[in-house]
Amino acid sequence: MRRRFLLLDVLLPGVALAAVLAGFHLKLPALMSGGALILGLRFVVAGGLAMRDRRIPVWNPNYRRFDEAIREYRGAAAVPMGLAGLLGGGVLAALAMAHLAGVSLEAMRQAVLARPALAMVPVGGVLLLYGLGFLMGFRDDGDTATGPVAWNILLTLPGRLGGLVLFILGATLLGAGGWMALHPDALSSLDLPLSSRAAGAQA
Repeated sequence: MRRRFLLLDVLLPGVALAAVLAGFHLKLPALMSGGALILGLRFVVAGGLAMRDRRIPVWNPNYRRFDEAIREYRGAAAVPMGLAGLLGGGVLAALAMAHLAGVSLEAMRQAVLARPALAMVPVGGVLLLYGLGFLMGFRDDGDTATGPVAWNILLTLPGRLGGLVLFILGATLLGAGGWMALHPDALSSLDLPLSSRAAGAQA
């Protein structure tokens, strides 16, 4: 588990960030896309492992011994969180590969502006799944399974409230994005009054 954490949560994100920063300063878009691709694939792999093992390794800032530096969040909540990683990482990797294949960032931006559902649906899905994971809650190395039930509920309440906010926001984006995808002409009808006002102001 320690090797997996060091690879997926330290080494690969570090390499990806270094590639993105180097590509930005050296004006090498391909290097930036390569870094984004590495990061996206990292989320895909980590998400798949979280779903398979139903556990997520995290850094423990309060460790006393080195063997306690990495702790595990275990339970069924790892499944929706892993699925969120698969979805978000897959989208990021697909965008990076499209850019490496020659699709410009401006073309991607125009596509999202023309069809906002392309961004709203995946972002909403990721937020909804992460929120669901926090709502379900984890068994943190068995810590939350000890002590009075009411006290454990209080300890996990902030995380569950945050999960509820993410879940509602994600569901809203997902629902709005799905509606826009099914009714693509609705946006153009909404833009008509704005366009007419702008034309009137210029006149």
